[in-house]
Amino acid sequence: MNATPRRRSVLILAGLTLATSACGSESAGGGSANPTGEGTGSGMPADFTARAGAVAAALRSNGALTAYQNGVVLLGDAVRWGGFKDDKAKEAAGAGRAALALPTVATPGPRKVTFADGTSRSMRITSAESAAGLAITMPCGPAERCPLSLDGAKLVTADVLTNHGVAKAPFWEFTGGGMSEPLRVLALDAAELITWPTPELPAWQPDGITGAMALKSVDGAALTYEIGLGACDTGPAPLVMEAEDVVIVGGSFTPPKPGTACTANLISQPVSTTLSAPLGSRPLVDVATGGVVTTPMWR
Repeated sequence: MNATPRRRSVLILAGLTLATSACGSESAGGGSANPTGEGTGSGMPADFTARAGAVAAALRSNGALTAYQNGVVLLGDAVRWGGFKDDKAKEAAGAGRAALALPTVATPGPRKVTFADGTSRSMRITSAESAAGLAITMPCGPAERCPLSLDGAKLVTADVLTNHGVAKAPFWEFTGGGMSEPLRVLALDAAELITWPTPELPAWQPDGITGAMALKSVDGAALTYEIGLGACDTGPAPLVMEAEDVVIVGGSFTPPKPGTACTANLISQPVSTTLSAPLGSRPLVDVATGGVVTTPMWR
């Protein structure tokens, strides 16, 4: 079916004025006028400049940037369903419905979690019952017949994405009725982790600007990431705003002429840029959502 391209919806903090960080100066770059991402942003779209400045201000205000530097920020999924024996069991999992018949399992003491950057931390473990509660939010009652049940639990190690890279962390692995593959839930105590506090932003959809979808590679100051485009959008280019504590990215493109018929699908397009300084420990943030842009562990 043909339709006008449906581009990725982006968000903006309406009513927030562009702020200069007390943490340091900000510079914008990218796009066709400045493809390296360096310099003062001559020719940058005003919508991107205002949006990026507002996102940076919001992330400083809600403590996200401080948390990113000082704690362990979870960037991957804590709850990971495996496989199901039938659609009913899958639907029950999606609704957080299952019978809990877990045996008594001792909660071990702190475990060492090793990060990709070579560092490690001793972190407390949550109980199997508490971990199960993250996946099963509406347990079935004793008299109910549930297509899904959690009957066994053991502690295993699996990879999870954090602000320190991929970490080898403990997970509770649950088995039971209705599952063909186990459920895994991160076993770290919630007090040990920081969830990225994405700002709540009103909707906005500017012409010719889109957000970042995923990080492809980073090598010092060289950066490649994916932006979302409609099937008939052309001329993708990076848009970047740098500060001492954050790098905010998006992209620009040329929309099709009015009336152009095009398939209504979203396409990820890689764009590359060179920052004025290595990314280092700064979070890479999507201008559209205020979320961290990461490299997916599974594509």
